[in-house]
Amino acid sequence: MGCHWWPLPLLIMFVTGLGVGISLVTKTGIFATGTSSSSGGKTSPPALIPGKNGTLVPVPPVCLARNQYLKDNKTCTTCPGGKNGNTFSVFWESQADGCQEFAASEAAKYVTHIYWGFATIDGTTGAVSQTLQGNDATLRACINTFQNMCIQNYISIGGATERKTFLMLKTQDHWNTFAKTAASLVQMFNFSGVDIDDESGNLDAGGDWVKTAQPQVVGYLSALRKELNALPRGPYPISWDEFPGSLEDGCNNPTAEYGRCFPTKILPLVDQVNNMLYNQVSVRFLNRNGR
Repeated sequence: MGCHWWPLPLLIMFVTGLGVGISLVTKTGIFATGTSSSSGGKTSPPALIPGKNGTLVPVPPVCLARNQYLKDNKTCTTCPGGKNGNTFSVFWESQADGCQEFAASEAAKYVTHIYWGFATIDGTTGAVSQTLQGNDATLRACINTFQNMCIQNYISIGGATERKTFLMLKTQDHWNTFAKTAASLVQMFNFSGVDIDDESGNLDAGGDWVKTAQPQVVGYLSALRKELNALPRGPYPISWDEFPGSLEDGCNNPTAEYGRCFPTKILPLVDQVNNMLYNQVSVRFLNRNGR
């Protein structure tokens, strides 16, 4: 489902490898020290939720304020910021097990964000699915565990299977439904923000994605921004996934299936842009290597 999934051993090996390099310099991981402050915040109680085959999944307690963690499992404490504003994000498909094991590993302390995939879209209505491919109870437990480690959890909407579906979101009704159901999903699982993984390209957008699709993207992002701003316990950031060649000459190639020029009009609506290096090597790289 989608193309973001990293097999867990590879993910852990990659993050651990990076972690070793960082720890030689910082010794303490990516998070700053000495910036947290205690708070008398409220918490959700621990719970047992039915999972696969009726098995009860323990869901740990979590602070209701999403920027806090339970220190010593007792006190809600404000999470420290990242050193120099640095972040390190990984994608995780919800059907891939092992989040609790990863949380207990040395590698986890170098991760600041996890993007959970994937929420799909009903192209006829614009509605975002209210469940992911994995087990809901397991996902809730993972999210709470990571929040207590000051790791932010984003819901990733889209993926490779939804490329053409995004292009079907053409009307204000579509955009409003998309936004309301995305916000509902955020609240349901206590996500920290939303990642938009719109992988549509020039080929499926009449040869010119910016001309055809950018107005639609601005429409659904504007509606999403409005809905997220209205939620309690905000703010809820929005990230956008972009192809690596979108700022290069040749981005307007009408036959590019996984290619388009960057939609600059979305910049006031998103908080971060992610470069999808796994989807397509850049034109500059191909030219440099004589291909």
